[in-house]
Amino acid sequence: MKDITKTYFKKLKCIIIQSPIEVLDDDLCESVFYKLIKLKVDGFNIIGSKYLAIDQNDFLGTHIVLCEEVEDELRVLMSFKIMSEDLALHWNIPFSGRDVVKKSESELHINAVEDYIKRCQDKGRKIAYPGSMTMCPSIKDPSERTEIIKIFQALLTFYHKEIYPSVSICVARDRVRSEFFLREMGFSELSFGGQVVPPVLLPQYRNEPFKIMVVEDYFSLHALRMMKTYEELIYNTVEIFRDSGTVKKKQVLQSDLSKSSA
Repeated sequence: MKDITKTYFKKLKCIIIQSPIEVLDDDLCESVFYKLIKLKVDGFNIIGSKYLAIDQNDFLGTHIVLCEEVEDELRVLMSFKIMSEDLALHWNIPFSGRDVVKKSESELHINAVEDYIKRCQDKGRKIAYPGSMTMCPSIKDPSERTEIIKIFQALLTFYHKEIYPSVSICVARDRVRSEFFLREMGFSELSFGGQVVPPVLLPQYRNEPFKIMVVEDYFSLHALRMMKTYEELIYNTVEIFRDSGTVKKKQVLQSDLSKSSA
């Protein structure tokens, strides 16, 4: 199979950081975490927000970071974070899938999200909330940006199928029109009472409208194809986590990818 991940970039590497607050004493985590926070701040400064680009979820959640290796240095090209229900419970913090909409104080949207969560729980499905997808602002070439979006699709699918088998809820900014590449993955606009829920105005983003996007059951064939296309990148992903008081690194192996039943 042709390794198309090398079409636009020299050498790509994916790093997963589980709960950075627990692994900051790891040199790789320290370097990459600083760079992804800087990337987020730069990205938020471009789109504008009256809230900080980082919050407690950045220290407690899961970060998936796409880097390019350049002369023994890692340049962060794109990152996103995910907060799962279980991780929120572990840290005794609100689950982001609920909390992001509660800030709107819209009864319709809050009830619609609660209905979705209950439906998933009734089916025995776990839920995770991905967000803060940020691409390096210096990447301007449309082909390169398209490539990174495809890799994002592959890595998000990988997370939901292999790292934390689950369905997904997120918000998509109308102005950026990010719902289009989410739809390719199997996301759809949240429905409630037989009607599609209209965009919600989020005060943390200057009351801009956002669509609430969810995966009800399964990711699309396109999402699975992206995961297959970038399997070499995925197999070489390095995961940094703490286990029994010790910081550990684990490289994803092909055998790990055959265990999911989600």
